[in-house]
Amino acid sequence: MERQEELGNVPRWEKMDKDILSNIFTKLDVVNVIMGASRVCITWFLASHNKTIWNTIKLNDIDSIIFDNPYGPYMQDNDRERHRYQLKKILIEINKFGRTVPANFFFNVFSYVVEEDLAIISKGMPNIRKLALPMWKNLSLNSIQSAFSKWKNLLLCLYRSIKIAHHRSSKPR
Repeated sequence: MERQEELGNVPRWEKMDKDILSNIFTKLDVVNVIMGASRVCITWFLASHNKTIWNTIKLNDIDSIIFDNPYGPYMQDNDRERHRYQLKKILIEINKFGRTVPANFFFNVFSYVVEEDLAIISKGMPNIRKLALPMWKNLSLNSIQSAFSKWKNLLLCLYRSIKIAHHRSSKPR
């Protein structure tokens, strides 16, 4: 009985201070904020729109993202238990939450970015200063030039590439 009285002064999770929630949300992966935490209750939704969360976008949790990748079966885990979202949908949601705030945008090296994805980022996030893109051969020069022309504040752009090695299985004779 004493324990219940002690907990009476503790605020309920849906009534937590928005600044505290925003600080917690900065520690979460972006996908978890937009597709999870922001949908818990109205307080969490409002806290998830705090500008401090959206200064730097890191798309690290590639297991939560479905890419339009021709190498898909080899590059991504197909765990059916996990909630997964199309990259385009995630980028559209980031635009809604972050608006023009993001200054840094980092893709995981295994991300597969298509021209439409790059267009969504460049139109919705004109204040990008630092950008890390995976280097795939699917982006045309025109789409890259169009995107970069919108980023007037761009100071640093990193292209990261990976090598995909194909190993033939050798059968013992």
